[in-house]
Formats: sequence, C-alpha cells, structure tokens
Amino acid sequence: MHTATPPAATLADLAAVFPSWHIWRGRTIQDCVERRRQFEAEQTDVTIVTPGRPGDRWRAILPLGVLPDNGTTIGARSLCDLMDKLDAFYPCGG
Repeated sequence: MHTATPPAATLADLAAVFPSWHIWRGRTIQDCVERRRQFEAEQTDVTIVTPGRPGDRWRAILPLGVLPDNGTTIGARSLCDLMDKLDAFYPCGG
C-alpha cells in the first residue's frame, strides 16, 4: 500500500499539505506560534489575547491610531488569521 504524499511542486502545494504553515513576509514558511513570538518581541505595544474558551476569538489590542476607525481591538477565529491581520498593519521591520 502506498501512503506517502507526492512531493509538493510549489509553495501553494506545500501550504495545502501543511495548512498550519504560512508564507510569512516573503521569507520562509513558519508556524503561527513562531510568528506570534517574533511579532510580540518586535511590537511590545500590542497585546495578543488567547481565547479563554473553545469558540472564543483570538484578539489583539493595538495602540490608539493604528486602526483606521480609531478602534483598538481586532479579532480572528485562528491565531494564523490574526497574525495575517496584524501583518497588514505592521509591515516587516515596522
């Protein structure tokens, strides 16, 4: 019986095989936890709040003035989605 996965031809194929990995800022494939660690080390003014219960959302509390509507909180269903949103507001090295 053949159970091995054929080699992935592209990064998109890899992302399909390993859905918890994401292309992060064009550098490499990293998991969401590592992205969070790096982000928190670089952006000490942002607080990422872990969901308290299953079904709760991940949240990030940002400084006033970062979001266009003068809000301070963004949320997402997964840590990877939250990190994607944070990357949009905090470009690489920013």
